[in-house]
Amino acid sequence: MTYSLVLTRYGDLNIYHSSHTPSIQLKWIKETYDTVRISLHQSTGISLTHANVYLLDEAQYIEILSEVVGIDLHPEWTQGVAYRPDTSYDGVVYINKVMSALWTTSTSEKEKHVWRGENVEKTTRKVAAHELTHLALMPYDIPSWLNEGLAQLFEQGQLDSDSLRLDRPDPKALKRLQHDLRGKRPLRLADLLRARQEAFLVMHGPGRTSSSRHYLYSWGVVYYLTVHRSLLTRQALDQYVDRRADRPDPIKRFERLVGMPLAKFEREWRAEMLAL
Repeated sequence: MTYSLVLTRYGDLNIYHSSHTPSIQLKWIKETYDTVRISLHQSTGISLTHANVYLLDEAQYIEILSEVVGIDLHPEWTQGVAYRPDTSYDGVVYINKVMSALWTTSTSEKEKHVWRGENVEKTTRKVAAHELTHLALMPYDIPSWLNEGLAQLFEQGQLDSDSLRLDRPDPKALKRLQHDLRGKRPLRLADLLRARQEAFLVMHGPGRTSSSRHYLYSWGVVYYLTVHRSLLTRQALDQYVDRRADRPDPIKRFERLVGMPLAKFEREWRAEMLAL
């Protein structure tokens, strides 16, 4: 695959894009990179030292998704993906320049055009924040729930000066989580902690509800650990995600992080999230 792309450099951020890409969209990604880098280091001690971002036309993006990343279906998160083939390579971020939603067959082209006009900046910034967080986490041995939870936390953070405010929970996500927690069969945290990456792929079809719940609960646990318990500190994360450390069962590993049995943590977490 050969694409005619232009390179725009902002210090240690490289953005590859087509020549007709609006400069304002590049600016949004640059600003998001700066805020994520500052906020991630302040809250967790994890550093994002550089990034290569490909801002692609939709056809280019879908082709790379299939030929390079190996995803042939059309996932809900197809707006962006952080990827590296193995640990010997730096990761890259691919972003679909033409933002979209989950259209139905009845959605008109006019309705799509209106949606993009109203949401392109917000979606560009959210997708960039989410995938850049994944990029920063690539050097670490980080479980899927924590990887996806942190990415959502920074995606949903609210800009405050040159960093992101993480202490205000996303109201829509919180409402959905509370509804699920009050249901007859909430997701057990033991199942979340043991879940593999495949459980977080939000696809169309029967698996969508399950994967959406995994995303939702991972956000809720990471938000609580970061904001209410201040447990995702640099020292704690260094021990938790160090590739050289011994890896016990996911449950024991989590209990070591939070300093209590999982059952006790789950009761306290549930009560506090329902009280927000």
